[in-house]
Amino acid sequence: MTPLNMEFVREIDAKLIQEDIALFYRPECVVIEWLKVNGYQEDFLSQYYRELIIEAKNLYLKKHPKGDFSYPPMFRGAAAIGDMV
Repeated sequence: MTPLNMEFVREIDAKLIQEDIALFYRPECVVIEWLKVNGYQEDFLSQYYRELIIEAKNLYLKKHPKGDFSYPPMFRGAAAIGDMV
């Protein structure tokens, strides 16, 4: 199977930019697209899939050295309720 390379990342990244996909999510989209192109079907919890995600993130760090790849918070606001018994 062909390894994930920067040329493929650039090609797919251009499409993802046009679709307005956030930077933090693009490495995973690249891996999913790479698996489709190569006809590889694997469970997303497998070790191979995780290694591909790490490889894609490393390539993205080279491509966007100052990019923010952290996931946004799940919640925009919070409320605390204190009860006294």
